[in-house]
Amino acid sequence: MSNYELLPIMMISKKKVNNIQVNYEDYLIEVLNKSNYFQKLSKNEYFKAIAEQAHGECDAETSNYQIDFKLLIPSEFMWYKNMSLPNIDYSLMKDGVIQVSDNKKSLDKNLQIKANNAFENYLVNVCFSDKKTLIEIKDEESILKSSITNMLKNKNILAFLPCVFEERVNSINIIKKIFSSLFSIRDDFNKDTYLTYIQGDYFHILEYKSGKFSKADKVHKIMIQTFNDLYRLTHFV
Repeated sequence: MSNYELLPIMMISKKKVNNIQVNYEDYLIEVLNKSNYFQKLSKNEYFKAIAEQAHGECDAETSNYQIDFKLLIPSEFMWYKNMSLPNIDYSLMKDGVIQVSDNKKSLDKNLQIKANNAFENYLVNVCFSDKKTLIEIKDEESILKSSITNMLKNKNILAFLPCVFEERVNSINIIKKIFSSLFSIRDDFNKDTYLTYIQGDYFHILEYKSGKFSKADKVHKIMIQTFNDLYRLTHFV
């Protein structure tokens, strides 16, 4: 896949940024609450995070609807990207200064190459595997295993592809080409399935149903304050 860039790793890795615990689910909840589609689905009730998830509960809920968030990204990529982060000092934030300094691992180009290769390998494997092959994967070390496990959850799901597509590309066609087989695992579930990603200035939300992706809604990034605040603190890494 080309014509895209990935979000900064700190926006999806649940690390602390400026001594505040980051959770990408927080800004996805905000996307749902700014979405006309999801507000209609929830009868104009705001989604809230489910605090206790000890028994496999979903990530967000209203009084009449629950939904789980799933990242479309391999754990191997996450590991290499987090390993190669530079040192970041937010102690002078009050003065408008963020100090960034390299370390041995951030200077290691091999880690960046391995991270990029892991993501590209993930996309290629997703794209060229049919439903039967995906379901039959048993190897816990497979780069697709976590995504397959997520698709098999008997819950309403919002999958998040942390990519920003260029405005000129047909992102829906790209999504269809790469992810149709993976999402087809959901065909036998009587649950809702959505996918969100960023293109231009919008979070785009697609619905997957009966083997097809279709536009459900889009939400301008300017409305997602949690996302914007976090991006300002992490866009340089």
